Amino acid sequence: MCSCENGGRLSFGTGNVGGNYYLYGSTFSHFLSEDNDKIKVNVKATAGSAANIRLIEKGFLDIGIVQSD
Repeated sequence: MCSCENGGRLSFGTGNVGGNYYLYGSTFSHFLSEDNDKIKVNVKATAGSAANIRLIEKGFLDIGIVQSD
């Protein structure tokens, strides 16, 4: 799930702070990291789906929430 280069850190692109994407990302981060000392999820507030795709492509994020509409 995480690249070895990041030392178990996972950057997760969400959406704006206070929005549903950010809430989901924060909750996901908590449950994934809660009982696993090897993974640390860093939730990143972004401008949303299109920004998450660009940031993943450029290597700034490992995963991100993306919606197709």
